[in-house]
Amino acid sequence: MLTIYHLEHSRSERIVWLAEEMGLDYRLVSFKRDPQTHRAPDKLKALTPLGRVPFIEDGDVKLSESGAIVTWILEKYGAKTSDGASLRPDVKAPEFPAYTHWMFAAESTLMTAPITDLLTQMTQARSPALEGLLKNEYHLILGLLEDILSKQDYIAGNNFSAADIMIAFPLRFMGLRDVFPGIRLLPNLEDYPAIKTYLGRVLSRPAWQKTLEKIRE
Repeated sequence: MLTIYHLEHSRSERIVWLAEEMGLDYRLVSFKRDPQTHRAPDKLKALTPLGRVPFIEDGDVKLSESGAIVTWILEKYGAKTSDGASLRPDVKAPEFPAYTHWMFAAESTLMTAPITDLLTQMTQARSPALEGLLKNEYHLILGLLEDILSKQDYIAGNNFSAADIMIAFPLRFMGLRDVFPGIRLLPNLEDYPAIKTYLGRVLSRPAWQKTLEKIRE
């Protein structure tokens, strides 16, 4: 059976969500963050190579990195939701390049600024020059997403896909000020109505609601 190791408020949300969208049978092993440091517990280090999640065990396969895990699950179990909708455009479809781009950009582009922001505040390594760069990066990225999502319902076109699962986490992460108060340079998402509408759309999906129930237990 597929086993998903999950840490609250982390990228492993993506894997639970995908499993729920696909109606997979899986075992969920959840961990809480340290309330003071917000870091993962030490016992995770005994389970995963780097002591980080997401991490899965699927038979003899042990895999980390959310993008790699999403790709593995789609390939092994079929890239469809439980009601038969595709979670990945056909390689010849016009949406496939955008889908591929955002599957990778969800980490390489969208997470860079908030993680850097968080780390600089946690270490008190403040720099006016760096803060200026981060503010510009936030506005650049969110401005691009706002433009795209003002023209279509989902990130790769007008159909929900695994790429939406990938990018929804960075957008949620940026809004978790109560959990990660160090993310202080983030622009107000209220200034990006298309992004706000998009998040409302994808987070209203039944599979995400089931995910919330599972990860809050």
